[in-house]
Amino acid sequence: MANDVSVMGLVGLSFSGSTVLNYVLGAHPGVYGGSELYRLISTDSATHCGCCWCHDGCDVLSDARIATMNERNFYHALAEFTGKKIIVDTSKTLPWFEDMFPRQKKQGISLSLMLLTKHPLRQLAAFMGWQDNYLFKCGMRSVAKRMLVDPSTAFSREKMHLSYWLDVMIDFYDAFYSSPLLESVPHFIIRYEDFVEQTGATLSPVLAQWGLSFDPETIDYHKFDQHGVGGNAGVIRMINTEDGDKKFRSKSADYILDYYDNCEGLTMDDSYRDAFSQPVLEWIIGLSKYKKLCAKLHYSETLD
Repeated sequence: MANDVSVMGLVGLSFSGSTVLNYVLGAHPGVYGGSELYRLISTDSATHCGCCWCHDGCDVLSDARIATMNERNFYHALAEFTGKKIIVDTSKTLPWFEDMFPRQKKQGISLSLMLLTKHPLRQLAAFMGWQDNYLFKCGMRSVAKRMLVDPSTAFSREKMHLSYWLDVMIDFYDAFYSSPLLESVPHFIIRYEDFVEQTGATLSPVLAQWGLSFDPETIDYHKFDQHGVGGNAGVIRMINTEDGDKKFRSKSADYILDYYDNCEGLTMDDSYRDAFSQPVLEWIIGLSKYKKLCAKLHYSETLD
């Protein structure tokens, strides 16, 4: 069967810029920027949802349409509902694509992969917001073990938190580069910094595989019709409880929605400047695993 639906699987860590990248690609005519499409068929009520732009009133991803979707008709159904045969799936994790693609391969679905990387300092700064919940998330036994394995983190919740997320980042990228999918599908490596500063040059090779060219107007992606699922802004918009309450609201919600819904150009994430004290920054840069991660991703160890 001829490949009649093209899927771009966007892989990346949380807070790597994948939501914005998805929206910019989805602003192109003929491309559906689906965002976190795994949510459409998730059996977990905490993650399952539909269109996070239109809420329950979406004609493209109505409840009735979503109910007909399953692991075998997934991408064909999306192509039918959206009228787009190029789909950006920002489900972000390799296991999702490693599981889904074999089911779709014989149904006229072609897959490409795109890894979005972010400088490790910027990525670590993004994870700092979860520091207060570190002990809860990891458990005391895990924390005690980490203090023994990495004594430099002893008695510092901040350093334990950062050391933990460095390990997560290393495992994530190692898994991508060792995935057997890379042997059979085209793949692109996109650096967040290049995407923000040289958007056209960075996305042109990706778009060219579909016979498309970059349109600078797509940087203001909020001006275009979008029906994404999930994403950083999406979980704030999401209404999927019986009583209609908005989920995942926080005191920063209005700021986040304003950022995604009223953008004029792309803004570099430089929150790392305020996230770390100078002693902690020097500690991070001195870690051997941090140095190895920077080398693996072809980043310099410092940003200034």
